[in-house]
Amino acid sequence: MQKIASFIVRRRKSVMAFMLIIAAICGILSTKVYINEDMTEYLPDSSSMKQGMDVMSDEFPETETTNSIRVMIQDLSNTQKQEVLSELESLEYADSVDYDNTENHNKGNQTLYTVNTVYDYGSTEEKALESQIADTVGEYTYILKNNNSSVDGIPIFIMIAALAILMAVLWIMCGSWIEPILFLLTIGVAVIINSGTNYFLGSVSNITNMIAALLQLVLSMDYSIILMNRYRQELALNPDRTEAMNVALGHAFASISSSSITTIVGLLALVFMSFQIGMDLGIVLAKGVLISMICVFTVLPGLILMCTKLIQKTAKKVPYIPMGGLGRFSYRFRIPVAIAFVLLFAASFICKGNTQTAFTLTSDDPIADIFPNSNTIVLV
Repeated sequence: MQKIASFIVRRRKSVMAFMLIIAAICGILSTKVYINEDMTEYLPDSSSMKQGMDVMSDEFPETETTNSIRVMIQDLSNTQKQEVLSELESLEYADSVDYDNTENHNKGNQTLYTVNTVYDYGSTEEKALESQIADTVGEYTYILKNNNSSVDGIPIFIMIAALAILMAVLWIMCGSWIEPILFLLTIGVAVIINSGTNYFLGSVSNITNMIAALLQLVLSMDYSIILMNRYRQELALNPDRTEAMNVALGHAFASISSSSITTIVGLLALVFMSFQIGMDLGIVLAKGVLISMICVFTVLPGLILMCTKLIQKTAKKVPYIPMGGLGRFSYRFRIPVAIAFVLLFAASFICKGNTQTAFTLTSDDPIADIFPNSNTIVLV
């Protein structure tokens, strides 16, 4: 490993350039990854729902699945209701429009139209149809919502909050203000490469697509910290920065690789879930952790050596957290603590069995408050 470390350090600029080229290619590929929003495709073959859908597909192959967009308009006269219906039916990507003069579509001063289309939710055509509907009814007071039941993406404020917490902890605990930025750049390259290589999997689920980058970031950030700490220790013994990094990289390999392999094996356990989304999620995350480890070995050493002077100029004190008291307490009360954790495990196991599972995540739907959604049941 020391020879490999020596090569990486000696050819660090070429290695970094190669990894950045790979990241650029993967950045382009990431835009072409097919995101599968149909969770039924991940049902196990033993599922009665899966078996029923297969029968439907075999017996009624020409049946098209339609998607729908609801638009609720306020204060329409009878004449305006018919005019709006005609305009909606003439839209380019509209297959049909559901409307009649009953309470199903008229309540109080509100009128409901359901525009049906054969195009998938999120497709270019479906988005264009929503835009056309908005333009058509723009002169009225309206609410527009599609019937897409798939899980929405992680709200941006959650992503920002998670990143802010991570950076705050790193800035407090790292020995330099610049180190967290170097760590984030390294893992950022790994996230882009992992996202792009999903192209070769054929497709990924929308759930995997939502959480993979964030989980990859938090699961592999410690690899950068291990290498940085090791480099700082070696630099204290040898002022030659290149040689210090050479030794640090060789010595940190065992710690980082063992940590990553443990994480990868744990993630690959998801592959054996009966709900096949586990395979999708496990492969993507395990691949991401492996790529993060490679980037820490190839990208981070070059960044650290390039920014060593800046790291030294932005050096700061690291807070000292005394652990002796906690160690003495843990040893003195080791038996009560062990019993407490056994009881906690038993209580958690009971609570787990009584936890409600939500199969559909719903967002605010003001239209449903007036015109409740209907569900379709198919009997073959």
